[in-house]
Amino acid sequence: MKRIYASFGRFILVGMSLTSLVLSFSYAQGEERLTERRFGQPENLTEPKDFTGLLGYEPYEPNIFSLIKDDNNYSFLYQLVQAAGLSTLLKENKKFTVFAPTDAAFAKLPSSTINELINPFNKEKLAEVLKNHIVEVKLLPDELQNSQVKNLNGSELNIEALDNVITVNNAKIINKGTAAANGIIYGIDTVIMPQKP
Repeated sequence: MKRIYASFGRFILVGMSLTSLVLSFSYAQGEERLTERRFGQPENLTEPKDFTGLLGYEPYEPNIFSLIKDDNNYSFLYQLVQAAGLSTLLKENKKFTVFAPTDAAFAKLPSSTINELINPFNKEKLAEVLKNHIVEVKLLPDELQNSQVKNLNGSELNIEALDNVITVNNAKIINKGTAAANGIIYGIDTVIMPQKP
């Protein structure tokens, strides 16, 4: 009889354990479903999220005026652009090619010519000289072939390519070009003065 009671007791304990396990599992499943209803399916947090479109962010690309301002090779050109009132032009949302004389290029000019350009009374003439270096189209490096293009003064610039050397009206292009949001800049080693009528 004692053996029967002992076996019956073990049966009850095993049954209680199974019941507890089932209840625990059911409770866990219920909590998971409740969490999904409240908060939705759990996300995979290891996947990076791209908020670029949400925030309206776009990579910044400087305009031509900013590039001239920030390049020490064009410090004198930067001052002349401001003096001539062309800063706004070089910020416009258009496409320009600027053949930019370096400081060394301006140093080749006679001091009398420099003094004439920086004279406040010669603002229009200064603007004419600078516009001689600007073309209202973006010319990529592979487009700098033997051709002619019109600058903002309406006169022709002769582009010649020979043995990996590219010149614009005999001014040598000294770099591969720097792209801007509104065009491209090529450094040149000589100032291109307007042709006298």
